[in-house]
Amino acid sequence: MALFAARDRSVHSRRRRDWQPAFSPQAIRHYEEKVLLHIEELDQQLELKAKSGAVDWYESVDWCQEQIQARLAKGPAPELRDLTYYIMEKEKENNVDAGPWLRGIVCSPSWREALAAVLHELVLHPEHIDKLHAELGDTCLTDTNALAELPHLNAVIQEAMRLHPFLPTGGIRKTTDTGVTIRDVHIPPHTTVLTPLYTISLREDCFEQGSSFIPDRWTTRPEMVRNAAAHAPFSLGKYNCIGQHLAMRMMRAVHACAGHQKVQVLPSSRGGRERDGGGEGGSVYVFCWAGAACF
Repeated sequence: MALFAARDRSVHSRRRRDWQPAFSPQAIRHYEEKVLLHIEELDQQLELKAKSGAVDWYESVDWCQEQIQARLAKGPAPELRDLTYYIMEKEKENNVDAGPWLRGIVCSPSWREALAAVLHELVLHPEHIDKLHAELGDTCLTDTNALAELPHLNAVIQEAMRLHPFLPTGGIRKTTDTGVTIRDVHIPPHTTVLTPLYTISLREDCFEQGSSFIPDRWTTRPEMVRNAAAHAPFSLGKYNCIGQHLAMRMMRAVHACAGHQKVQVLPSSRGGRERDGGGEGGSVYVFCWAGAACF
């Protein structure tokens, strides 16, 4: 069961405590040292791929899954103090099998979908790739503090997560024996209540032109955000995403590579769906990266 889905508060609190050491500031700094080395390699590989052809998204996802399987096989090695290490330590302490849990978390759709959502919108709106490229300038792609200060990069990520929440419908709960009253509206007992995040994200009373990709709403056009509370990609309160700070740091670094190298899109032979009008058999995107030196 995913952490956010644990209904029992004591179970949720205990499992969240197990995760907390893995997302402490010290742990995140250690992850960054490791991951940013791979970000530099990613930037180099994308430039090389630009000369040899396109990068198939499916092949990239398969590669990521192979890497986590290989990491699990190494066990809780102290010299590899990554996220996997902390969970495997809890495995030994609590005498439980953390393998399925890690495969479900690290290979879960949320990470892939958040990254894919940004790339999807960038290739549909290439003008924002140009803006990212200009904004990045000489910024070091591995300086996460500097990337956090880039307004358009962060706006692109927020806007993509708004249009493509990786939990389109979440927060399912059931009212108690007495029901509940919210803003003078009484909801009867034993009624299932949910939060349709995708629907809320597109509502015009929350976001002007809610179905359109307009990153400027988070920077220079704040009037286009009519209800900021409608955007909570990592949830709120005690049930919020414990890894959100790490996720944002890594997404900034990866998408800074996209802006630096300039990403284009080519049609794929694989079937699939597109958000804007495509049905079965629509294009699935294959990302083609062109190094900055090529433009």
